[in-house]
Amino acid sequence: MDETQRLRAWTHHRQRLGGNPASGPLEALRSVVAVYGAHPTAPLALAARTAGMTAGDFRA
Repeated sequence: MDETQRLRAWTHHRQRLGGNPASGPLEALRSVVAVYGAHPTAPLALAARTAGMTAGDFRA
């Protein structure tokens, strides 16, 4: 497996796209923090995984 494939596999796993859903918005957010974020869809991926989270939840 080359470096690009390893990065993609790691990111796929961290974004919980492989059948390992988060138990809630906070767990989803914790999982994606520090995921490679230069990809143009990264903000959408984060938004989709934290839809039920409020600003207060995030601050807590």
